[in-house]
Amino acid sequence: MIEQAILEVLPPLKNIPHLSLIIWINNLNEKYMKALVIIAHGSRREESNHEIEYLTNEVRNLVKNEFEIVEYSFLEMAKPLLIDAIENVISKEASEITIFPYFLNSGVHIKSDIPDILEKMRVKHPGCIFKLSLPIGAYKGMAEIIQKQLESK
Repeated sequence: MIEQAILEVLPPLKNIPHLSLIIWINNLNEKYMKALVIIAHGSRREESNHEIEYLTNEVRNLVKNEFEIVEYSFLEMAKPLLIDAIENVISKEASEITIFPYFLNSGVHIKSDIPDILEKMRVKHPGCIFKLSLPIGAYKGMAEIIQKQLESK
């Protein structure tokens, strides 16, 4: 019964309806994993870098239903660098990687440096989908966050 319902939805391949079903079932077995990589600037001050690691652990718990893999990275001065974090999540079989810039505005790192790295990764890993989010400062509600922070003092 289920087979018949699926066959009605799927177009038959080369007039062999069961071939469509086999291909569809095989595609269901392929893993499609989404990864989130939070990128910060990086600092010579180790404590600042640990703050990003802590934040990433909190985010991981909040987005675990949407992203199977959640990692952090840095643009410079600390490790892992973005390129290394991307290679790491690809080695874990990520199919789609969202890069979330933990930057307040869209300066040169957002407009040039990070997109350049992602383009190199797209060429190296053409089977992977790369997405670049807006920097955190671009999201609506930032003014309210600043207000709440000032009120909490």
